[in-house]
Parts: sequence; C-alpha cells; structure tokens
Amino acid sequence: MSLIGHGFLCIWHNIEKGREHDFERWHTQEHMPERLGIPGFNRGRRFANYDSKERTCFTLYEGRHVELFRSPGYIARLNAPTPWAREMQPLHADFVRGVCETIFSHGRGIGGTIVTARVNLAVGCDAAFIDNARIAAGRALSWDGVSGIHIGHCRPAFTENVQTRETDLRAGQAKKPEGGEHVFGAVFILEGIGRSQMEVHRRSLEDMAVAVGGASVQSEIYDLRYLLMPNG
Repeated sequence: MSLIGHGFLCIWHNIEKGREHDFERWHTQEHMPERLGIPGFNRGRRFANYDSKERTCFTLYEGRHVELFRSPGYIARLNAPTPWAREMQPLHADFVRGVCETIFSHGRGIGGTIVTARVNLAVGCDAAFIDNARIAAGRALSWDGVSGIHIGHCRPAFTENVQTRETDLRAGQAKKPEGGEHVFGAVFILEGIGRSQMEVHRRSLEDMAVAVGGASVQSEIYDLRYLLMPNG
C-alpha cells in the first residue's frame, strides 16, 4: 500500500556482531513504540538482512509531513535517550539517515521483502528526476511479485549538522567511507512478496534509478521484521 503521509525517514546501519537480539528486543519493546508515540508518526517498519555485506538493518518511519522530522517534539525525544537507549545507541555502526519528501508512493498491501536504492543525483537534475522517476515507478508496479514502490527526494537540511544526544552516543561508531547523516539525493523502495523475487528486480531498480537521473546507486535487500502503528 501507499506510504501514509507526505514524508518519511530512512535509517540504515549495522549492529555490533553478537548483539542483534539485544538490538531487536530494545527496538521492538521500547524504541519504535517511543517514536510512534510522537504525534505525526504514522507507521514504523524495521527490516534486517544479517547476511548482508553492507548495512544489515533498515528502518522506515512514515510521517504526516517532512517537517515532523525536525519538529520540537521529535528533537526533544532525540535529546532525551532512555537508559536502555544509552546502552544500545553506541552499538550502531555505519549509520546513514535521510529525511525524504514523498514524490511517488503506490502499492497493494505490505511486502515481506524490500530493496532500497540510495541514489546520488546527477548535478542539476533534481527537477527532471522527480518527473522522470514518477513515470518510471508506475512501470515497476507490473513486475512479478512487486507489491509497491515508493520514491523520496532527500532533504539534507533536516539532518546535516544536527547534533543531538543520540548522535553523540553514536559518535564512536565505525564509519564506512560513504557513511554519515546525508549521503544521497533520493531513495527508491521496492516492496515484494519474497527475497527471490526482489533479488531478480534489484538490478532493474538500480538501472531505473540511473536512467531517471542518478549518478550512482547503492542498493540493499531486507526482510520485514516488525511493523507498528500508533494504535498498536
């Protein structure tokens, strides 16, 4: 189904080896319910692929609008980590985060597996990218096993140089060369019914992203681990 609202927050990262269960327990029992308790958060989903050679975890928060992700209520939460969060945040590594304005979102139900494709846009192509991406995304809905596709245009001002208590807790994390708070111009999220189907379409999604204005693309594949809405 379509994303709920007009903006979303994407987070990719690794977790210290051997602490995956601790992370998932915290994220399920405390962290995601805490985020969904902030007015304007419409839905949260956590995905994982612990066999990945890139980032093993992906979280998607759907918001009423992009301004939610720099609202006083959200920033206050980032500056007030719980004792459990203070233990878990330093376990995150290779952290990548982006606030995106939704430019296309359509689907039929919730997919069990997704492909995310972070796109570095070619210089000066932002306006053309939005139009071309919307046209291309409609074609992807006909691919076998696909249940939805969503595209976001990144708003780097929402995350660049924004220092909070949570970012301080992650300050010692290991970083890959492309790691950071803003490393992409747009993101494609392709949802489908299973890993085998999404592996088939991963290259096609990368090719689509380049064709509509991407200078480079970094894709990953993940399975759904948890979904939460404000009403539980």
